[in-house]
Amino acid sequence: MDWMTEEERKKVLIAAAASGTAGIAMTKGNSTIGTRVKYLDTMKNYLDGFYSGKPGAKIFASGKEAIAGNLDIMKNFANPAESYAHDVTGLSNRAHQQLISQQQQINTLRNNSLKLIDDKKNILPRKKTAYNNIRKDISKLQKKQHYKIINDYSNRFLFNNKGLTATDDVARYAQQFVSKIDNPVKAQPYMGGSKEAMSWIAKQQGVKNQRHALYLLHKTVPKHGDVLRGMQFHNPTYRIFQDMNRIGGKDFSKLTSKKVEAILKSSKMNHKKINGKFYFNASPARKSNFDWGGYNGVVEWNPTKRDKLTFYANDKRDLFKMKFGGRDVINVVQPKTITIPEAELRISASLNPKKQKEIVEKIARSTRGPDKARIASNLYFPGNTKKGVKDIEIMTQARKEILKKKVPWKYIPKFMARRFGFGIAGISAMAVLALMSTVAKDRETAQ
Repeated sequence: MDWMTEEERKKVLIAAAASGTAGIAMTKGNSTIGTRVKYLDTMKNYLDGFYSGKPGAKIFASGKEAIAGNLDIMKNFANPAESYAHDVTGLSNRAHQQLISQQQQINTLRNNSLKLIDDKKNILPRKKTAYNNIRKDISKLQKKQHYKIINDYSNRFLFNNKGLTATDDVARYAQQFVSKIDNPVKAQPYMGGSKEAMSWIAKQQGVKNQRHALYLLHKTVPKHGDVLRGMQFHNPTYRIFQDMNRIGGKDFSKLTSKKVEAILKSSKMNHKKINGKFYFNASPARKSNFDWGGYNGVVEWNPTKRDKLTFYANDKRDLFKMKFGGRDVINVVQPKTITIPEAELRISASLNPKKQKEIVEKIARSTRGPDKARIASNLYFPGNTKKGVKDIEIMTQARKEILKKKVPWKYIPKFMARRFGFGIAGISAMAVLALMSTVAKDRETAQ
């Protein structure tokens, strides 16, 4: 917490202690985290190497993660204190340890960055690349923290809708960024703008009946990564933008439906004409959202707005390509409309340097002043907002505080009912032994 002032640090600890003290009151005696959701909470939502493309990489990474998750959920079943802390904060033990470990890595990187700047916070000569690499690493870690919480909250909707009324720490944080769309009709603006377009897009995700699916609207915050921008970092998509821009002419009057159809056929991109509009897939080359991973990007061209493109992004919730729960849950974001020249000029990093240079020369830019000493940028919040970083710190501290306290007696019947109701005799027996030990300690303390 070195980024906080002394006063802010005190507030965090006070908030954490209050959360631990008022735990059962916050959950109102009715947890919104079921056993199946708790199991998913123990899993990491982003596995290094999962998208490496190596043979068997996905199976190996997900299998290894499943084993680790099994061990953690058994601890949750056997230990009333762990289960209670999970209910109150929404954080599993493993998620908690993951957030703490990532914060420790962030602190180490910040300390390393101090060797690369002078007393006036100017980056030292020939150290800009190293400094920027540290900034990128911190940003990635903060995004992983943010999206782990978003992931755990969103997974609750796979099994029920109780996330809407949840009061635990994870829910309070995530509800700022995730909201349930009331019905499929209201989801249409985020899935192509019409029933027919929505059906085509949903089928690409393996959803046969979009009316029975549930839709979650995710708020896009620039620091957390923009899935719509990620769609443009794809060479075939970029070439389509180039062709449209070249053929369109000054006012895009020459860009007709027939020419757009010819461009899309030539590109061999998956596309469809729906209600006079053309929709085509834009495979994202960047995994900017650590909750979604790979996702489905769709671009719309409307002949009544020839110089513009509308971007949609969606993702079906799963874990390592495995579906959980009884219904399909689709993630969506607010679509974005930009002009075709704008789309082309947002240069793809995957293009070769020569091509990038050619495009840059086309762009009118304001002249920059002389390149003086580069001031070190803020390394505290490159991948999350200041409030977000602070909220996560409070959340992890709160769980520590809760584990220091005794489990409330009125929580025990609920704990036992869940264990026996789940029907796993071995784990239930372990839970009984753990409970007897907890009760014995409480009685010794009382005496």
